[in-house]
Amino acid sequence: MRAFCTAIIDATASSASAYKFNFAFFEALGGDGMDLLSELVPLARQRALTIADAKRGDIGNSAAFYARFVFDRLGFDSITVAPYMGRDSVEPFLTRPGTCAFVLVRTSNPGGDNVQLLDSGGMPVYEHVARHATSWAESLPADAGFVVGATDLGAMARLRASHPDVPFLIPGVGAQGGSAREVMAAAAGGPVLVNSSRSILYASNEEEFAQDAGRVAAGLAADLRPATRHQAHDVHSAHYDQMLYRTVRMTFQKEHTDTFIRLFEDAKPRIEAFGGCRSLLLLRDAEHPNVFTTVSTWTSDDALQAYRSSDFFRKTWSRTRALFSERPVAHSYCEHFNG
Repeated sequence: MRAFCTAIIDATASSASAYKFNFAFFEALGGDGMDLLSELVPLARQRALTIADAKRGDIGNSAAFYARFVFDRLGFDSITVAPYMGRDSVEPFLTRPGTCAFVLVRTSNPGGDNVQLLDSGGMPVYEHVARHATSWAESLPADAGFVVGATDLGAMARLRASHPDVPFLIPGVGAQGGSAREVMAAAAGGPVLVNSSRSILYASNEEEFAQDAGRVAAGLAADLRPATRHQAHDVHSAHYDQMLYRTVRMTFQKEHTDTFIRLFEDAKPRIEAFGGCRSLLLLRDAEHPNVFTTVSTWTSDDALQAYRSSDFFRKTWSRTRALFSERPVAHSYCEHFNG
């Protein structure tokens, strides 16, 4: 086992930004597993950041012991933390400068929907978790990050819009079907660590397994680089190409204005994450509180039309249209330069 693990680390060293160690696997090996982990972490730290995928979430006193073991004894740079027991179960993992606690916010497993998508005060539970995690870290020396699965790009875009500087640990790319390009678009230029475990670990069962794992890791890194460059190109284009501005004035039945506001807040991160959209603003008429105007900015008319042809637009517009009291009025504008 030691030879297998060190071979994987060595083979992926040129591609990896971080190494994530599954605690359940090493714990299943008993004392030998922890001894092995204490050897592997220093080796991995010479090459990249290290993440203890432990998903710890106990009462404060127990959490403090877990933090001491993971950070002080094993020397990890970061850990995944379950927030269900609240602030006192997370804070002990935020007490060491230069480390990070990745809080489980929107996970990639199917069962995550059971709790994370529940509506709580007009927003899903995962958004409440994200807001609490950042507030808990404000007065503490470590950083709070979010675990955000690649299987829910809408949630990722929504979280990035409200937390632009928080690091995301993103599982689900590779064996679970997540797309590198779509993930980088939804992450919108914020700090990310994209995790791919099974596709690398099980790249081969032949004697050349380490080399095969290295090739898979290098392939993922190569996929991520063009995705990042594409995103940077879009941002550059937004500054230097002629932009398209779209306004839509909408008058709603007065009893449905709150419904529209909730609908807009849900849709806004998804729209802004759509290719070619650079911003989206909602204005409310100062004299008529049931009248709203959206102002969106697009890199081109083609980008706007691609959005208007999407299934997401058709579904959202169908729900919005049912709330109108008058026909909406839309206009498109380009900047006019004199001289």
